[in-house]
Amino acid sequence: MISARPASAAMEWESTAKKWLVVRLLLLGAALVAVACLAFLPLTYAIALLSGVVATVLVLRFPAVGLVLIVISIPWGSGVEIHAGAAPVTPTEGLVAVVGAAWLAVASRDRANPFTRTLWTPYVLFFLAAIALSVTQASDLKASAPEILKWVEMAVVYFAASQFIRDRSTLRWIVIVLIAAGVSEALLGYAQFLLQLGPAAFGAHRPFFRSYGTFDQPNPYAGFLNMTLPMAISLTALGTSKIERRLAAVSAVLIATALLASQSRGGLIAGLVASALVLGFLSRTAREAIKFGIVAILLGGLAAAYNLIPSVPVDRAFSAVGLGNVSFGNVTNANFSAVERAAHWLAGVRMFASHPLLGVGIGNYSAAYPRYHPRGWYASLDHAHNYYINIAAEAGVVGLLAYTFLIGTALWYCFAALRQVTGRFYVAVLLGVLGALAATASHNLFDVLYVHGMAALMGLLVALIPVSLTLDAGE
Repeated sequence: MISARPASAAMEWESTAKKWLVVRLLLLGAALVAVACLAFLPLTYAIALLSGVVATVLVLRFPAVGLVLIVISIPWGSGVEIHAGAAPVTPTEGLVAVVGAAWLAVASRDRANPFTRTLWTPYVLFFLAAIALSVTQASDLKASAPEILKWVEMAVVYFAASQFIRDRSTLRWIVIVLIAAGVSEALLGYAQFLLQLGPAAFGAHRPFFRSYGTFDQPNPYAGFLNMTLPMAISLTALGTSKIERRLAAVSAVLIATALLASQSRGGLIAGLVASALVLGFLSRTAREAIKFGIVAILLGGLAAAYNLIPSVPVDRAFSAVGLGNVSFGNVTNANFSAVERAAHWLAGVRMFASHPLLGVGIGNYSAAYPRYHPRGWYASLDHAHNYYINIAAEAGVVGLLAYTFLIGTALWYCFAALRQVTGRFYVAVLLGVLGALAATASHNLFDVLYVHGMAALMGLLVALIPVSLTLDAGE
């Protein structure tokens, strides 16, 4: 008797083949329509459309290529953004959409759960649910939409990267392109710093001009550099070849110097935190020095609190990080940025106090600002200059708790993975990810870094944790 299983398998294969044939025909039709439209569109839109078609076909055929392109588009994509109505659309949004489509298509083909079962997955979904719930309090739904989309992009990149990075070679390319992106931004920053290219405000009342790369502002520029610097430092020590270690060392120096050129105090603090963390893992001597430094800072702070030491060095330390000499009644050129930041912190705290459970609605800080700003500070900068205050103001205690779990579990997940992997390359990757996450968590105490697609980059970096665990276990 002939078994029915082969016939069933053949029917299933035929059904799958038909589905993919339909998808290919639709893509072919879309490509033909796009080519036909080129003759009627302005040059900028025509180039964008043609590039989009090529990228779409390439990414659907080789999804991992889309992840590499996302890393490139995050720093450089804003230069080719197109305005669709009031909202700018960059290549990052398009690439995430195509990678997401490929992720869902593969899950459908394999009849698999598209959500990767990792430690971070429930916290990603919890955070998305928390900010979606806060929309019920929003007065401006249009302002909420980009924020929701930004975090959905992070989730899509995380789940897609966890699925599509399947070998050491692909992982290596992701790491190489990440560091190269940091170096390219560093070189642009040098040109801005030396030639004073950019807004006059970046050189006003300062001995040196501030570099800002393609991020419009020095602070997010420094934030991006700090997401690439730890990887370069870890590969300097743990690279698998001499040439790799040398190239990583040169890259680390270039990126670190550009970080200094940004003159971002929050960025410099975050860079020090990340570098200390990476070096502490790599060297026992560095680890002991860091412990000594932490104890010295704690003892110094305690002594200052009880007036056991002069207040001058403490005041200078606070001024150096932008927290000293803050007075709403005495604003000078020297303390303006610190007072402005404090004003936005205070407005965010007032929003949270007024709406403690669900906040004023995700993305609605600017819309709510006129009701909560301190006297004299009427212009909103669109966020609270501190992401923890910002998410508490916009999504309440539910959102703050969800975000704390999101970033906290990512750090713990990476730390735990470092204790499991044995391969030298995977240790370097995880150490770079840990440093990048620590830098982001630290810098967000002084700013809001989730701009220019950097939330998607965080999703990609965290995806390297389960990828490294899986690949290391298979070798």
